Amino acid sequence: MRTGRQRRAESIVRAGRPHSTTLTRRTGGALRRLGTLGVVVLPYLLLVGVGLLVTAATRTEVMIKLDPTFRFWLVAAILGIPYLFGFNIFERLLSRLCPTPQQWWRTLLLTWLAVLGLLGALNLLVAFTMDTVTWVNFKLFGLSGLFWVSGLVLVFMHYSRRPSENAHVRA
Repeated sequence: MRTGRQRRAESIVRAGRPHSTTLTRRTGGALRRLGTLGVVVLPYLLLVGVGLLVTAATRTEVMIKLDPTFRFWLVAAILGIPYLFGFNIFERLLSRLCPTPQQWWRTLLLTWLAVLGLLGALNLLVAFTMDTVTWVNFKLFGLSGLFWVSGLVLVFMHYSRRPSENAHVRA
């Protein structure tokens, strides 16, 4: 009697698709089922979970104040390290939804890296130069507000750079 794996392999061969890679065979196709978004989000969620556990275990004011900085810099690392090897995560995830030139994806990624680095540095500055109440208010309103404003600025920047559909028609 054939196993499920053997039946899948036979159906792949009949369909004319190349045989799956060793990694996919070992994971039973789990990476393929996750898709690109899952492969990007899963490590972040795992690291955030570890960060929450460390923060909860230490219960110190310093660790709680450092947590937003770690998160911002963690996201920057998740976005930036693949870029060093020529892989732009934004372009890979969003290019089908929003076709734009490759240069714009590069600008978007580098801008987000700068924003995340700046937010992490601002958190450190406020956390260790001001009292805890001021830091909590800054974290709640300042960091959140700056994050969302940055996102809106990038959206408007994208639409202001797009050529108009009627650019060839002069009034």
